[in-house]
Amino acid sequence: MKKTGLTDHDIQEFIEIIEDSVLKGLTTKEDLKDTEIRIKEDIANVEVKLKQDIANVEVNLKNTEIRLNQKLHDTEVRLIKWVIGLLIAQTSIIIAIIKLF
Repeated sequence: MKKTGLTDHDIQEFIEIIEDSVLKGLTTKEDLKDTEIRIKEDIANVEVKLKQDIANVEVNLKNTEIRLNQKLHDTEVRLIKWVIGLLIAQTSIIIAIIKLF
């Protein structure tokens, strides 16, 4: 480095800057442990959220099933009413035809 024309003081400053930047870039065991703890907390939060979402979906599915069952029941009742009405009408027509002859 002396060939570049730097003084001993400049070279020492350059070395200190390099050492500081290298030391700041190094990861310690504590850094890794903190990161691991944060990741575990994040995973736990995601698990809680997923369980809540699954519970909400289950509730919504049950509500939808109840509504669909009610609609199906209402449709069955209307069909039965129509069938009974048509049977009464058909029977009345047959009786009227028999009385005419």
